[in-house]
Amino acid sequence: MKKFNLFKRKEVDHEKIETQDFIDMISPSIIKFYTDYFISGNTYRSVWAIREYPTSTEELALLRYLGEKENITLKIYSRVVTPLEERRIITNATNKHKMQSVSSSQVQETIEAEADIHDLTLLIANMHRSREPLVHAAVFIEMMAYDYESLKILQSDVATELIR
Repeated sequence: MKKFNLFKRKEVDHEKIETQDFIDMISPSIIKFYTDYFISGNTYRSVWAIREYPTSTEELALLRYLGEKENITLKIYSRVVTPLEERRIITNATNKHKMQSVSSSQVQETIEAEADIHDLTLLIANMHRSREPLVHAAVFIEMMAYDYESLKILQSDVATELIR
């Protein structure tokens, strides 16, 4: 009776073994990444993340104008914040506004920081009273153009819209 060794290694041709870096493995020649944009297929694209949304605005829907523009896609992801993250967020916001109110030399900045602290305490009180969870939202702006110059123009339009 013949015994077969199941764990015997096969002969491997060492000339065929090629090492690939991470980018080649996840995007083989379809996507090319650069510092401020990437090329996907035949389009130039750029993605920006919105880090801070102002607490007091004159217009409620700041991103509405961007969502209505051509070749711009808004992507919004949300998830419920854990209690530990909630405590950390509230502590960081409180410390930030207290430092702004104490270290500010201008009266207007001090008043705005104190108003933000008051808004934060009202938000926390209402949130705990109604048992509503905090929701973490991430907003990404994806811009697409068919050439690099058009992408740069689109990026400058978006930047001016966000600064307004």
